[in-house]
Amino acid sequence: MKKFIVSLTALSVFLFAGCFNPVFENIEKEVPLAKGKISGTVNSIVRFDDAAGAHLVCSNGATVFYKNCGESRSLNGESVWISAKNNSFTGLAYSYEQGVYEGQYILKTAADDKYVYVLTVEICDNGDGENSPGSYHLYYADVCPSENGEWAWTLVEGAQAILNEGGTSVTVFSTNDVEVSNRKAFLRGSKNTIYKLDSKVEAAIEVSDIKMGDGSSYDENKTIKSALSLSDSEVVFFTTLASVKGADCYFYAVDDTSSKAGTVYNNTDIFMKKNGEPAVQVYKPRSSNGKNNGKPVMSLAVTEDYLLFGCGEPTSSVTGDGGIYHLNLGKINSETPLSEPDAFVTNADAALTQYYEVRSLLVENPEQLELDASIYASITFKTAGSSISVSFENKGLWGYYPERGNWNRE
Repeated sequence: MKKFIVSLTALSVFLFAGCFNPVFENIEKEVPLAKGKISGTVNSIVRFDDAAGAHLVCSNGATVFYKNCGESRSLNGESVWISAKNNSFTGLAYSYEQGVYEGQYILKTAADDKYVYVLTVEICDNGDGENSPGSYHLYYADVCPSENGEWAWTLVEGAQAILNEGGTSVTVFSTNDVEVSNRKAFLRGSKNTIYKLDSKVEAAIEVSDIKMGDGSSYDENKTIKSALSLSDSEVVFFTTLASVKGADCYFYAVDDTSSKAGTVYNNTDIFMKKNGEPAVQVYKPRSSNGKNNGKPVMSLAVTEDYLLFGCGEPTSSVTGDGGIYHLNLGKINSETPLSEPDAFVTNADAALTQYYEVRSLLVENPEQLELDASIYASITFKTAGSSISVSFENKGLWGYYPERGNWNRE
């Protein structure tokens, strides 16, 4: 009998675990949990506008979902997320007759001012009875269809050769700006080359044209993971997954493992940079013994009054390094970094606990206060023992709406 093992980090979304879940039993007593429509691993939530209005788009690997901005459901209401039919490729499924996976798994979504993009992968047998990534594909669509409509996905011209050379290092990401004209999307290929996405991909961006958001110089040894638009013509890049633009600044987690003043940083520290000013460290978690006991920051989002950050580490087997946290922007100063996050008045830290990776965060309207905003977060997990409170049912997209007053499944 063949072993069905996904062996690469890029496909860790296929690794699951389950166990007794007392934390969520207690939550459900106080906040009845809605039935989740978007379950599974959601690696990104992106903004997209078309002639019909503003939308949010995400995928759980099997299906693309979208919703109209401004729509929310009540505590026991139906989900407003729409499952988009796909007329261009089949989703991943296991064929018991053939003993192989067929179709394509959606790894990530991205969007710019014109298109939504999906990066997919086929799964193949590596010859040793194990499943490994096969061919990658990159598609775009230019419109959100009406309810029960189909998305017309088209292969991005010129992308296949880049994907074939990139192996598991390929990914897509976007600036996800509130301003439509500032939205840019990118493809990372082999040797950390970066391409600006469109319906056709041509030459890679020149190394000299890649501006790092932390003020450092870029070279091809740096792996770009995210980007922000400072304007419709200026983009800055980061080697961390976590970056977000605020009202007059931007925030980012520090680079992957590096050493400074004898302290090892692993994306646990958060910096703020205002235009034309040096970066300022705003969060530096420390325990009483002086060690860095922070958790790896995986996602960032901002409201008028708080900076939210989601933690986790997809390349590690460590449990308990996740969760959602927030910092009061009014407490941030340029002299002393904050060392402790603020307490939530909602059920955020009870629902999105340290045992879940918070892979993505998005605030629909960053100009609103946290308690007045619609906020989305996706959670997943790696593995768990009987003492860790994680559940298949809770894995997926969660949302906070002011009229609901607490976080709940989407």
